[in-house]
Amino acid sequence: MPDTKMKLMGTTTKKDTVDNTPCEHRARMKRLEAAEQLAARGARGEFDAAAAAHTAAKQARREGLD
Repeated sequence: MPDTKMKLMGTTTKKDTVDNTPCEHRARMKRLEAAEQLAARGARGEFDAAAAAHTAAKQARREGLD
């Protein structure tokens, strides 16, 4: 099992694997927090205007090609 963790973490020794574990955990927690914040922004509709603008621009491009 340690060899699998070493491969996943890109380390070559068990010591490096153990030393990097707290850093990996912090990074994972930061990514999770960022994803949760992004999901909350989406739930509040913060991206609706941007999505509508993108759709309108896409439609305008299509109409310009016809």
